[in-house]
Amino acid sequence: MLTVTSIETDLRKCPLSLCSAHPSFSYRVKSDRQGDGQRAHRLTVYLADRAVYDTGRVETDRTLHIPYEGEGLLPFTRYRVSVCVWSIGGEVAEGETHFTTGPLTELCGAEWIAPDDSCEPYRAFRLQKSFCLREMPVQALLYMSATNFFDLYVNGRRPDERRFVPAAVPVGLRYYESYDLGDRLVLGENTIGVILADGYYKKSFMWRYDSWQHEGVRRIFGLLHLTYADGRTEAIPTDGTWLAADEAAITENSIYHGEHYDARLLRPWGPCMAEWAHPAIPVKVEGERVMPSPLPPITVEAYHDFVDARRLSDGRVILDFGQNMSGFVRIERVGKRGDVLTLRHAEMIDKETGELDVRNLRDARQTDVYVYGEDGLAVYEPRFTYHGFRYVEVSGLSGLPSRGEFRAAFLHADLAKTMELSCDDARIMQLYHNATASIRSNTMSYSSDCAGRDERTPCAMDLAAYVDFASQYWHVYDHSGFMLRHIKSEKAEMPEWYGAQILILRALWRAYGDGRLLAEHYPGVRAYLLATAAVAEDGVLPGRFGDWCAPHPNKAGLFRDSFSHPSETATALFYHMADAMCELAEAAGHSEDIPAYRAIMEKVKGGYRKAFYREGDFTYSDGDQTPTLLPLAFGMCPPEDRERILASLVRSILDKREGHLDTGIFGTRYLATVLAEAGLLDLALDTYFHPTYPSFGDQIARGATTLWEQWVEVGSMATHNHAMFAGACSFIVEDLFGLVASRDAYRTVTLRPRMATSVGYFSFALHTVRGEYRMTYRREEEGLRLSLCVPFGCTACLTMPDGAEYRLEGGEHTLFSRLAGEKALKKRGGEGK
Repeated sequence: MLTVTSIETDLRKCPLSLCSAHPSFSYRVKSDRQGDGQRAHRLTVYLADRAVYDTGRVETDRTLHIPYEGEGLLPFTRYRVSVCVWSIGGEVAEGETHFTTGPLTELCGAEWIAPDDSCEPYRAFRLQKSFCLREMPVQALLYMSATNFFDLYVNGRRPDERRFVPAAVPVGLRYYESYDLGDRLVLGENTIGVILADGYYKKSFMWRYDSWQHEGVRRIFGLLHLTYADGRTEAIPTDGTWLAADEAAITENSIYHGEHYDARLLRPWGPCMAEWAHPAIPVKVEGERVMPSPLPPITVEAYHDFVDARRLSDGRVILDFGQNMSGFVRIERVGKRGDVLTLRHAEMIDKETGELDVRNLRDARQTDVYVYGEDGLAVYEPRFTYHGFRYVEVSGLSGLPSRGEFRAAFLHADLAKTMELSCDDARIMQLYHNATASIRSNTMSYSSDCAGRDERTPCAMDLAAYVDFASQYWHVYDHSGFMLRHIKSEKAEMPEWYGAQILILRALWRAYGDGRLLAEHYPGVRAYLLATAAVAEDGVLPGRFGDWCAPHPNKAGLFRDSFSHPSETATALFYHMADAMCELAEAAGHSEDIPAYRAIMEKVKGGYRKAFYREGDFTYSDGDQTPTLLPLAFGMCPPEDRERILASLVRSILDKREGHLDTGIFGTRYLATVLAEAGLLDLALDTYFHPTYPSFGDQIARGATTLWEQWVEVGSMATHNHAMFAGACSFIVEDLFGLVASRDAYRTVTLRPRMATSVGYFSFALHTVRGEYRMTYRREEEGLRLSLCVPFGCTACLTMPDGAEYRLEGGEHTLFSRLAGEKALKKRGGEGK
């Protein structure tokens, strides 16, 4: 059976406020016919029942990024999209979706309005507009932006559960959120209101990235657009007719410090606000763009009950939720008016005192306070703060709480998960769990560095170290695209940080194959590469952060000791980025640039060898692992010396470090890749999971449920929820699954799965824009049995462990290997040791 399983507009499902007047359409198809593919398609876009664009039947196998070339799209309008597919096997299938355009230009008629002229931090305000509907509209779309976080209420209720809107953006830009209020309005009196809090307000924010923060008065900007059955439209904009007042119940709010809520001061929504409010103040704003947000909403993934409760001698209670996470605690507990609950959050427990260990939070208080407004059941959760925590100290209880009274909400951007993993090596599964939990915890409106302390910055360096894995773990087209737009630089700056733009663009190109991204960003990344190459004296760069947070000599988790091999790391990464630019140049249709990039690579490779290669020892720099393994990973080594350099790396692990790694975020990312390619995957896993410090095995043994910033457990820089080391999980995709290469957004993949002795069963799925690749293999007495599912219209070039090669078209395939290749790998590994 042939089925159209998904149709997306600009790679989004049913967007409510289309960002582009010239969208593209992509779809996926499934077929139970082996080797089936697409013969032709027809794509039609309808306004009501009238076709505004119809491709007719087109003989093509294209399923991605089909451009809209029809009539000009109208603003505030819903369109229907139909796709018809004819398969090679002779079947026909159809599917439908829809999209809605937003304003397409500025929100005309709306004004920026402020609740007052105060710039005092930690305050919250309410703004409200009441209006009367004499007939119900057929469409009601609201667009709302603000300089700070806002919470939307329609007739006293939130229309959905998205949080922390709008997204943090650099100065000069604002994103607006889009809401469909069709089922929230009523005939007669209606009220739309917002609670406006601090968010990324410079006066209450602690990070040093001033260009992402807001100064001046807090303000909002929005428009409710109503369409009636006869075609009439009506607009209700933000203007001086809105009412404003303090949001009295929120007595303090801060991302870092927490939220204080006094329910005794709660006021209702509606016309009664006129009794205690004043008109909002129109604010003139120039030079600021307001655009629809391309980002997924931030929502609660799940609520977790505590797994342990412990009462301290003075009555305070420590709750353990069993999982480090980003989020907050929801209260559902009976109390009396005026009772106060104070909740302090932390990632660790001090092993000596049994108290919360807050040293790694630095100045972030992470404390929420709730005051009961009346006797009875209180249901409360903070709206304008989040914390990085596993443990919560609760003050104000008379005894231990019952299950369900305090639940931890795991909060992050709602990206679709695109990877599934199951295997019988518990170490790998725990690392995968810890890495993906850290990625989720640090994916808000941007990719942050940590979830807890007084920082939480949009950290390009961290993302550079794990973007390959992240782009396979979930659907990052818009989210990483946002990061790419706002961290880019065309100046000659450190590759560890600003070179991330090249790696992000390559990851997005490989995953989605969208030429529009290349057209938008290729000129900028080209300028960055050439500018940086121009200052690379003798092909070597000074670097700054280097292989951030290597364990040697950093045994105390200190900031000043976290910089490792800056010049070696920056120079090797720059070579890797120049190599990536060759791929991007060809994809972008700028092959004429490739010779210049190749020349940069030769200069850098020569400079790295001259500056750092120790020919007599067949190693680099001081013989530590990262300066040696990065040239092996990126192809910078002299070919004739590669085997002996590899042997030096192995000796560095086994002899110099006694089986431990000594790598930071970049070295750890590529360690398994280098060793697995040499047939030493077992050594890589033994190193990652060594039972003692420094290793992931040591972290897991100490109860880690997320990845740490430092290899040590305790220290001012030793936060326990950093995603930057998640790049190490790339071996799951690159080695266990064996993804060597993909072309045309996974239309053709090259797979060479490598066997690890500790893995007897492995199941992995990668949900791509073309469909699902799923591989399962299991060791049997005679050998290895492998099953592979290839998506419709795709091809997998598979090399089995015994060396047998297969070209597999779409469908289900089962193969058998006698594992002759595995014996050869074991022998090779023995020689390396």
